[in-house]
Amino acid sequence: MPLKSLLVTPSEITLQVGNTAQYSATGIQSNGTTVDLTASAVWSSANPTVATIDTAGLATAVGDGQTLIQADVQGFSAQAALAVNVTLLSLTVSPASTVITVGDTQQFTVTGTYSDTTTEDLTNIVAWRVSDSTVASIDEYGMATGIAAGYAAAVAESATLVAGGTLQVTAPVTTPPGGGMGPSGGSGGTAAARASEWLDLCPQTIVWAPMIGRDQYGLPQYGTPKTYRGRRVFKLSRVPGKGGDPDVLSDSTIWVLDIPAVGYEDQVYVQGDQPPYPIIVNVLRYPDEVGDMFVKVMLGKA
Repeated sequence: MPLKSLLVTPSEITLQVGNTAQYSATGIQSNGTTVDLTASAVWSSANPTVATIDTAGLATAVGDGQTLIQADVQGFSAQAALAVNVTLLSLTVSPASTVITVGDTQQFTVTGTYSDTTTEDLTNIVAWRVSDSTVASIDEYGMATGIAAGYAAAVAESATLVAGGTLQVTAPVTTPPGGGMGPSGGSGGTAAARASEWLDLCPQTIVWAPMIGRDQYGLPQYGTPKTYRGRRVFKLSRVPGKGGDPDVLSDSTIWVLDIPAVGYEDQVYVQGDQPPYPIIVNVLRYPDEVGDMFVKVMLGKA
């Protein structure tokens, strides 16, 4: 029976990148009956960068845009419209972690990753906020300003997606450098002194809470606090910053006996102190002659 016309279905659909759709070609014969010609049709896509289609009529969405899906059978052609959308899958804030001084600024940016693996700078499109407005502020373009010493997250939001970067704000250095104190009370300390011999010089209970990870905004999360013997000495001194950073000011030093290695983002403070706790600006670890350990933790204002 000769064909009268050809029909492609579905006639108009929208897909997300990576999704597929099965097309059918139906022949309408001269007597009004229909016949399935999907398998014998020659299938093509007008824009293969948007969607491709195989010999069985299965279309795959590959990129943002619109195309026409066409079937050719026995000299007849028919088309159907196909639109492809991309979905924003994730946000990434940069820098992930940074340190500024009170009054200084830091530009944060955010990159969006789409379902077709392309990326886009969304810095001026997302909504910005900070997790602690007493520590820092941030404008609509991602520019953060330090207000007071402490930690805050610079948070970018778009629809249901959220991402953040950690911002540590430190107090400005306004005091000339001074000397340090060793565990025996003298300048510089001594690595050879037996730690057990200066227990009587450590009348305070020191609390150490190690950082064990970060929350969804990049802020530190701490493990179970542990207590140690030690003492705090209040004395201003300029010490090297971590990782070769410029020198920073330490306003006090805590000497702690027999404590594991202390990280820069841990919490170390004297029991009874109230938050915000001091910021660790430098850590030195000394062995004594019998293997006991004490740690010198230099602190700045939180």
